[in-house]
Amino acid sequence: MVLNHVRCTKRKMKNNFIKTKKYKNINLYLYFTSDYDLKKHLCLSLLAFFIGDYSKKYPTKEKMTFAKDNLYAANIYTGSKARAGLAYFTIKYTFLNPCFVDVDEKEFVAFFKELVLNPYFSEELLEEFKTIYKANIQRSLDKPNKYASNRVNQIIGQEDPIFNIYTVDKIEMIDSITLEDVKNVYHDLLNNFGIDVFLVGDYSDELLAYAKSLIREHDYHFNNCSLNINELGEVVEDKNVSQSSLQIVYKTPFNRTSKEFYAYMLGNSVFGIVPTSLLFDEVREKLSLCYYISVLDYKNEGIVKVYTAIDGKNKDELVKQVDIQLQRMINKDYDPIKLDFARALLADSLNALQDNTDAYTEYYFMNKLNGIECNRQEYVKNLESVTVDDISEVFKKYQHVLTYMLNGVKDEKDS
Repeated sequence: MVLNHVRCTKRKMKNNFIKTKKYKNINLYLYFTSDYDLKKHLCLSLLAFFIGDYSKKYPTKEKMTFAKDNLYAANIYTGSKARAGLAYFTIKYTFLNPCFVDVDEKEFVAFFKELVLNPYFSEELLEEFKTIYKANIQRSLDKPNKYASNRVNQIIGQEDPIFNIYTVDKIEMIDSITLEDVKNVYHDLLNNFGIDVFLVGDYSDELLAYAKSLIREHDYHFNNCSLNINELGEVVEDKNVSQSSLQIVYKTPFNRTSKEFYAYMLGNSVFGIVPTSLLFDEVREKLSLCYYISVLDYKNEGIVKVYTAIDGKNKDELVKQVDIQLQRMINKDYDPIKLDFARALLADSLNALQDNTDAYTEYYFMNKLNGIECNRQEYVKNLESVTVDDISEVFKKYQHVLTYMLNGVKDEKDS
């Protein structure tokens, strides 16, 4: 990874660098991208614990905290994600604009290099991080809705392995990761991953040149494809929890690169995402069949999940009512104001990106990985062109593939 020399690239920079006096902080974002591999993803997740909290110069929490305090709480935030065939690792470095403090910009850059290029690795820390990582997964799976979602992903993944990327129950695999594995992925990250860079704030020309020098061009793109899944019918599983969870899954031929994408996305919002959706108004509010109900769409694979928390006795009626609302989407049997409201909410969220640098960078980075050049204004314009007829045609192509019921069985001892 070149950290001291500016390299020329052919890349357009229009969305990556925003010079503004709106913020007191300067934020530098690095997105590292590679093809997905389960072991690689787990190593990256563990690596995220090392970078930013420990380095060779500051190998303890006390020394690192002291160093950050001397730089007015300069800090690094890291994270690892996997989606649609890719693994990506994020580093966000934030520090006060040097014009407000008695610290030279070069000191902030030197601290960044120390944290990123000289992480402190040890077997003891790795075991600590493994314990934290596994505990985080277990806490998530202890929640009925998270457990149900993971089981649905596993079931779908048995039909099409592409979807296994979204399963979270990887505790046994974490135990097998060695410190050498983490170090190897770290070196791969610095030397071979694609690197996208964003810089936001009132930065200097020198800092801009440095940020540009970190870019490594790449051709990684999400795998946009419809999954090969057969009709799986109904699966019911018991679990010793007090609340049941129901998920209904549909496959569609749509993904992020489809011409119908905006109708697909808006239609799902009207169906079950926004506060005025059909599922919320009709199934949750009017019929009181569930505690909550919503839709999650996987935009790269065209999978749509209706997920809800219910009392077990309401399962059959809820499944029936979900189908009724889906047919209403096809028949255009709803107030068009619902579409206008969903459109307005999405447009507002896009316009709000300018006030949230994390969301802004994520938006343009995701667009790049989808192979799409679409600014916020173009996105809103595409939303405005969607009609109820467009949404009807989209919903005609929804195919049911799975109804999964996690049946909560209360422990009688606790009754």
